[in-house]
Amino acid sequence: MLKLKPRERRFPELSYANPHQPVLTRWFIHSVEGLSGRDRFAALYDFWRRQVVPTGDRVFSRMLELIDVKVRNAVQWPPAALPDTPLVIVANHPFGIGDGIAVLSLVEQLGRPFRVMIHKDLLRIR
Repeated sequence: MLKLKPRERRFPELSYANPHQPVLTRWFIHSVEGLSGRDRFAALYDFWRRQVVPTGDRVFSRMLELIDVKVRNAVQWPPAALPDTPLVIVANHPFGIGDGIAVLSLVEQLGRPFRVMIHKDLLRIR
């Protein structure tokens, strides 16, 4: 019987597949991720993690620049008259990487401390 050894993937934490899923499910997820350009994004993530994050400067805005995504606002941002009280901003897609990054890039522009509440599955990312 032919035994296939799975290829080593860079940054396995950046996959929706996990070891607890059936082999066919993992294969399907990895296939879709591969066809969707995962390797390109893994290389960009590696660059971002090594070169951008250590600077601490606009890390989420820089991430959007790396993947060539622009955020268009229908209103002025940051708001001119933002109260000096706690602010809650919600990205409405529970596994949304893109919308989460976009929201975080907007929050960076406020120029004030912020905290992030994140889905537990995304905490695998280091």
